[in-house]
Amino acid sequence: MNLRKPFSIFLIFLASTWVLHTITSNLIVDPQLDKFLVHKLLSEDFNQALWLTNLRIHIVTACLVLITGLLGFSGRILTRSKGFHRINGQLYIASVFLAALSSLYLIADATGGIYSIIGFMCLELIWLYATARAYTTIRQGDVQGHRRWMIRSFALTFSNTTIHLYLGLLHYLLGLDYTLAYIIAVWASWSVNLTAAEIVLRKRSPLPYPVQGEEVTRR
Repeated sequence: MNLRKPFSIFLIFLASTWVLHTITSNLIVDPQLDKFLVHKLLSEDFNQALWLTNLRIHIVTACLVLITGLLGFSGRILTRSKGFHRINGQLYIASVFLAALSSLYLIADATGGIYSIIGFMCLELIWLYATARAYTTIRQGDVQGHRRWMIRSFALTFSNTTIHLYLGLLHYLLGLDYTLAYIIAVWASWSVNLTAAEIVLRKRSPLPYPVQGEEVTRR
């Protein structure tokens, strides 16, 4: 049985649900993020306005990363419009870097303190590296290498989603203390995703569609 299509449908469902929930809850229902801030130990010089600005940038770019990432893995789009695939890829890379840079400001006040900060730093650095490698490999004409690094990059992109899944499971379902649950969720969100990506890469076959020519390598 070919599990690629059901898995793709699941990813699309999960990503679209997360994007809708994130935009609704953080930009419409609770735009000041009061429910989220209540779990933080904030210093006296905490600048909430600047923090909210960076968070909104992070939310919008993280949503763009999910959308463009899914579109980038569409073989149908690539074979029909390499130009769109190229522009979509450029938007993905730009969104990753903006999301990561805005996150560097946010993690200084991360729930869980130094343990969460280190976990987030690892995530951002590995995410930036994987995305940069995806870009450099396609510039060199290495399509297989590009796809492998994109799989790693996109697995880390989903950390924005899985961290909330782990947090909900550990805190709201199992009753673990919120701060402890958040710390565990931070580390699990990217380490488990990256491990899953490596398992997929070890088992997957070469690209299911031919990709060649100058149009692909000119990025």
